[in-house]
Amino acid sequence: EYPTVIFGDFSEEFLDLPDEILVTVMRDHQKYFAVEQRDGGLSPHFLAVINMDADRRGLVRAGHERVLRARFADARFFWEHDQKCRLADNMPRLAHVTYESRLGSYAGKVERMKSLAGWFAGQWFNSGILQADVAGSVRAAELAKCDLVTGMVGEFPELQGIVGGLYAKEQGEPDEVAWAVYDHYRPLGLDESIPRNLTGCTVALADKLDALVGCFAVGMIPSGSSDPFALRRAALGIVKIILDRKVPVSLSASISAAAGILESQPPKTQVSAQVQAQVLEF
Repeated sequence: EYPTVIFGDFSEEFLDLPDEILVTVMRDHQKYFAVEQRDGGLSPHFLAVINMDADRRGLVRAGHERVLRARFADARFFWEHDQKCRLADNMPRLAHVTYESRLGSYAGKVERMKSLAGWFAGQWFNSGILQADVAGSVRAAELAKCDLVTGMVGEFPELQGIVGGLYAKEQGEPDEVAWAVYDHYRPLGLDESIPRNLTGCTVALADKLDALVGCFAVGMIPSGSSDPFALRRAALGIVKIILDRKVPVSLSASISAAAGILESQPPKTQVSAQVQAQVLEF
């Protein structure tokens, strides 16, 4: 009944963490508004809405500041701890993370993504229309899911992909690869932008198309409100990338390539011509 905005502070020492992490903690976990300076950089302040007519003694503000300080300290711990090993060194651990019971682990998915991203980049490079980086696409696909086993994503799952891109950049990966990892979940909706570079587009298409073909092959076809793997969003993302980037690619050929990779690599799931037709129609 008494919505009141309070203005809180946090230590400037936390500003050396990436903005994406700080904003996620404030916005998604604490329901605070982050505050920007005039130049666009983060300011060491936050706004919180309380259900009181006033915080006259400042006790509520002090409580919010104490909680936020602890959350930022957790984020700093994970940021420093995760980078004690290189992002690529997390690959073996993905073998123990299930993607889907019939489609195997994330390690298998990454191998399929590498093949499919390389295929997309090769198609565009050979067409002479777009100069795609085949090696960069394969490397970005290799790193794309490695952040799933990091402490940061375990604590802040909203940051998957983004954290991988940040770690890749910190560890000296080329900008093209780091941004591709950062963006590969995009677009999450029709109002969101596509990956900012062509390498990111190849990885995003590979990720989404592998999900579509794989799930259709094992009978996980969206129906009504049931779409646990967000296949509708994946299909919309594929179409948006193709249209916005104007990439020269055949949907039917792409589906056939994804099906061939799924059949030849673990878990070697068979994809019939009928299933491929269903994916194309979808």
